[in-house]
Amino acid sequence: MTTILRQAFQQNLKTIYVGLFAAAWLLRNAHVTRGDYSPWWDGVGWSYADVWISRAVELAYTDATAGFNYAAEGMVFVPPMAAFIKLFGMQGGMMGWTYALITLSALIAPIAASTVYQLTRHVSGAVLAGGFVVIDPVLRWFGVNGWSDSMTMFFTAVAFWGFASTAARPTKLRGIIFGGGLGMLALSHTTWLWPCVLWAVTAWPLLLLRHRWLPTAVVDAETRRNPHWIISGIPLVAFFGVLLLSIGLVMTIGGSAGHDESIPIFAVDSNNQRALVISYDPSITWHEWKPSDTIRVLITKFIPAIPRQTAALLHGHLVNVIPGFAWLVLLVGISASVIGLRKHVHRRLSVWALMGLAICGVVMFHPATPQEPSVMISLIVVAMVWLFVPVARILLLVSLPIIGLLMLYMGITTQQRHSNAMVYVFYLISGITFSIAVWDTMGRDFIRNTSLVRVLPSTPRALASIAVIALVIIGAGDTIRTTVDAREETAYLKWLGTQMHVNDVLFTTGNVNPWSVHEKTGRTVYYDVRNTGRLIVDSNTNRGLVDMQPPDNESFQRVFDKKKAQTVWRKVQVDHSEATSNLEILASIRENGAEVWFYSPGPSGYPKTDSMSLKLHFIGEPTYPIFAIVPRIAYPDSDERFGYVLDATPTDLNG
Repeated sequence: MTTILRQAFQQNLKTIYVGLFAAAWLLRNAHVTRGDYSPWWDGVGWSYADVWISRAVELAYTDATAGFNYAAEGMVFVPPMAAFIKLFGMQGGMMGWTYALITLSALIAPIAASTVYQLTRHVSGAVLAGGFVVIDPVLRWFGVNGWSDSMTMFFTAVAFWGFASTAARPTKLRGIIFGGGLGMLALSHTTWLWPCVLWAVTAWPLLLLRHRWLPTAVVDAETRRNPHWIISGIPLVAFFGVLLLSIGLVMTIGGSAGHDESIPIFAVDSNNQRALVISYDPSITWHEWKPSDTIRVLITKFIPAIPRQTAALLHGHLVNVIPGFAWLVLLVGISASVIGLRKHVHRRLSVWALMGLAICGVVMFHPATPQEPSVMISLIVVAMVWLFVPVARILLLVSLPIIGLLMLYMGITTQQRHSNAMVYVFYLISGITFSIAVWDTMGRDFIRNTSLVRVLPSTPRALASIAVIALVIIGAGDTIRTTVDAREETAYLKWLGTQMHVNDVLFTTGNVNPWSVHEKTGRTVYYDVRNTGRLIVDSNTNRGLVDMQPPDNESFQRVFDKKKAQTVWRKVQVDHSEATSNLEILASIRENGAEVWFYSPGPSGYPKTDSMSLKLHFIGEPTYPIFAIVPRIAYPDSDERFGYVLDATPTDLNG
């Protein structure tokens, strides 16, 4: 009977994982379909994705080693994207890469849930952590917006899962997964190399002493003794094995070892150190920097600023990022209190536990710490978790090098893409603390004192299933609405193509699929004209794999490959390299009587947040011409929609 129940529960657990993945996948796919963000559109217009795309195109179509550069943070991002482009062409490759990124980002949800389950043996906290990953706005944004941080986020989840699973049940395979995942995390964001090294080193003794910090439920479920020291050292060997393999690969193909071309991978952050030192000490110039300056700044500038930096990190990268943070931190605080009181943890506190409490106290009461209520509450909850929940304390401990690095680089950190690792750790700790408090602490007392022994074990599974079903319904609803809107856009674009002459061109905003727009209208597309016209899509864009035949001469082959790379991903400046003004480029586009049409998705055919005008900014000038966007012809299927064209002459100039 026990075996049957265990098998039924394992099947239910797999269903929960699949549900979390499905919900996350549907929500992320809806964002891409709707045009919120995609691997070629970051949702704002920073155009940073062009860096990775251009390198992938160069790697796919030329003999260059673009992407195999430790300092460029694209080691595990550019090569697989290049493979998709090489195999399926530009349009097919980018669409395949899109679904690959959606899938990897969605996998983080069940990985987070499994991580919590490995460390607690309870499904309720697992769903709590996985559910927050599903709805996390930064994970959804940077998971599919074309920035290389998507790989950093994925391998962060893999590394924590590997650590948790190896601690819960040490095996050679799990140790290899942990070490390999940690190595890939270091390669995905080489600034994190040394924090990952510290994690790999400290994991060895932590795994040997795992019974001291694992929850009771995990220890009871695992009948093995502590693993042999060799098994505990496998992650460290796997970690350095991945780094050594990457060094061999880069040296073999001729990639870049780092900024100063010294020791491969271990010197890649020299430029980051320069930027860091200058941000703390403006008296140092870029070329004057020396490694000793970094040490001096750490001691004299950073350490005194730790209280202020801690508050800034918590407020800007935790409190303001997590959806429903106030409710989540309240839940974690109550759960930690229950653990401390019901399990009498306070009677056997270790020196490490008290040390963490003391550090939080110093930061809280330091004069330089802003007295922001949300920051104070966050510090109190972190102190409680550190004090009463040993397994959460260990997760915080192995995360401290990364969190410390985030704190150090606060002045030059852009967005919350890097600090999302800290948010992810908080999700894991929330799920762990909740599970231990409710089902490992209070649940045992309840089972002993009630006749509903058979009812209680099914309660967390039922609640977890309901939560997952709700998330799937939300994702499915979003997908259905987006699919309906996408069909309406398809009909509009096909109609628009029939209204345009053969030599007319179509300007678009960034929140569209330029290849799809070209395919549906049959016209040349100038993509994202608000941000320098980042791509021209025409009948030549997908040529290169079959239609374009290279010459036999090897030297001509290389020239041909470079032209092919420029053909499939080229900006407006490439086709108009001799132009000296934006008006000159526009005049060239309008040759032979070509009309310039304009498209942006939406019910009215134009974003309501923008004015009905376009500042022409293909190349840099002191002032830019502004053109009105005027309706040319009404769309028969909607009274609110038109076919828009660019006015013949500019209405104004703007600096």
